[in-house]
Amino acid sequence: MVISFSLFFYSCSDNPSQIGAGLLNGDRLNVSEVDSYKDTLSQTSSYFKRTYPLGGAIRLLVGKAENIESSTLMNFYIPLSDSIKNSVLADSVVIIGARIYLWHVYNFGDKNGAYDFTVHQIESGWTSRQFTADSLSMLSYDPSDISSNKTLSDTLDEFDISNDLALSWLKYAADSIGNNFGIYIKPSPGSQKVVGYQALYSGVTNVPSITIAFKKLGLTYTDTLTFIANSDVSAVTGNIPSVTQSSIIVQGGLAINAKLWFDVSRIPFNAVINNATLTLNLDTVKTIIGDTTNTILAAFLQDSSSIVVDSTVVVNFDTAGNSLKGIITSYVQKWVNTRTNEGILLFTRNETSNVDLFTFKGSNVVDSLGPRLHIIYTTKK
Repeated sequence: MVISFSLFFYSCSDNPSQIGAGLLNGDRLNVSEVDSYKDTLSQTSSYFKRTYPLGGAIRLLVGKAENIESSTLMNFYIPLSDSIKNSVLADSVVIIGARIYLWHVYNFGDKNGAYDFTVHQIESGWTSRQFTADSLSMLSYDPSDISSNKTLSDTLDEFDISNDLALSWLKYAADSIGNNFGIYIKPSPGSQKVVGYQALYSGVTNVPSITIAFKKLGLTYTDTLTFIANSDVSAVTGNIPSVTQSSIIVQGGLAINAKLWFDVSRIPFNAVINNATLTLNLDTVKTIIGDTTNTILAAFLQDSSSIVVDSTVVVNFDTAGNSLKGIITSYVQKWVNTRTNEGILLFTRNETSNVDLFTFKGSNVVDSLGPRLHIIYTTKK
């Protein structure tokens, strides 16, 4: 499946009073409403797992919790001065130590649960822009754990890598000798949570970095250089969580999206949609959110079978108790104007950077907790 949209985030402010205003000026108006809780309004909902490019995430995810497992790849940009390049190529540089630093920004699962990881030298090429969860099966890496002197805390994880590996990266930076495919960080089997680290693309400080300490032969003092990540990406694998048949799921990282469709054909073709509010009721037992605020987004589906959406407006849902509410006025107006309705797509905000799990009551629930669409519209008398 191909999903083609950019995330232009809008708050719930469609300004419906402006839609079609010129068509109704000076006419006698009739204001009506449709409420899927009160009226017979057909609807359907479903959810599915999809694969998408993972590059450009603001967090790097490592760990295991609930239904998912996540691992991370990264390499480092190592620019060298001419004098250091010459020393490296002359084999007159001795590595004293190399240490990598990763800063915490997110937790999912039991925050106090067990957590650990191993670090491996990657032996095959990869690019973050093209990397997907399916790419993991083709990744070649050394099974040996190259990390040592590991220190894990609530704010910063750090560890040493072998001096030989650090020297090989310097040689590659000096004259493209060998390679630098970076490292692969995977969770240990006993891990009970997922940790999110600041990623290169977060645009802030404390991105992944490595400090390499070295000295030149014949000299007594030590030099220290710090380099930041050149490329990084996380890949989440796992199964769709088990929920009741009356539920729908939206989850980041994995990623699970949902489709929702309402039959609005009863609304007249010339109607002006003043307001359309979609309410989704959470199953609070099956909903698991990390320790950062998150919500879901909706996009207008142009083709529901191949998951093509209109990127003009992506709607942000606001929290209201155990419900989420989004204003989809412009979506309903398009359905009415074009008499074409493929529904909407639901997904998490920053879905490549979290594994938050939202579980909602679906369209086939027997009570009034299913998705609710409330529409107010105006027509000429």
